[in-house]
Amino acid sequence: GVDGARGPPGPNGKNGEDARMPKFATLKVVTGVKLADNGKLVVTTQEVQIYFK
Repeated sequence: GVDGARGPPGPNGKNGEDARMPKFATLKVVTGVKLADNGKLVVTTQEVQIYFK
């Protein structure tokens, strides 16, 4: 996928894995950023799957 560390291989996957993989991409979209009480930034993300025909 977009992030090679997780998710199925994307269009540039190796060893022909994409031939037998469903054609979709899983994207992590940042939905919000807030400042926590301890001063650290808290980022909320949502996974969105996009399917290709």
